[in-house]
Amino acid sequence: MPRGSIVASRPWWDTTLGKTGIALGVTALSTLGDRELDRWASEHPDNDIRRVLGDTKDILPIYAIGFAAATSFQSPWANEKLAHASSVALAATALTYVETVAIKQLVGRVRPSDTNDPYEFEPFGSRYDVLLNGPSFPSGHTSLSWAVITPYAKAYDAPWLYAIPVISGAGRVMDDAHWLSDVVGGAFLGYYTADFLYRHFPKGDVGMVFTGKGLMILKQF
Repeated sequence: MPRGSIVASRPWWDTTLGKTGIALGVTALSTLGDRELDRWASEHPDNDIRRVLGDTKDILPIYAIGFAAATSFQSPWANEKLAHASSVALAATALTYVETVAIKQLVGRVRPSDTNDPYEFEPFGSRYDVLLNGPSFPSGHTSLSWAVITPYAKAYDAPWLYAIPVISGAGRVMDDAHWLSDVVGGAFLGYYTADFLYRHFPKGDVGMVFTGKGLMILKQF
């Protein structure tokens, strides 16, 4: 390194410790609204907002994951930028799913549909299915939505895309499936996981391609 050169340090909020602290702090703060928001949703089952969010909470993330799967293959006629973003999105979704399932079992938070107490926990309990319908924290719909959308938002500088996971998370709260803090925690988990993978594979260093021998995973486009 040349003498006199200056190494720029990352701001505290962009470090692993800083991100962890922000995620835990904001999630903990959001628990203050758990009980009241769940009560409002329960008292307004026919609210127009709840009905719209309930209809879209599953459709948007499923379509997003399907789009990523359909566009993640690099080929002579494919868009390299899109293929890369989609490949990262799929990888982030898979990793986030594993993280979400593990945290759900470790925390064991009871869903609002089964209790009025947002602080009821059953770590490693048998009340819920492990893989498909686990405990409440964090919200899997939310974490996976943020994981699949984040690479596209970053690649195309399109922060408006984050409306998709926000709608999905809000729908889960309005549907009495999650507490507010479940959604907040899921958002941080999905976003930070996708952000990490996107930073480490920023220039098409990972992707998939069809060849005469089948599907291959490549280190470089």
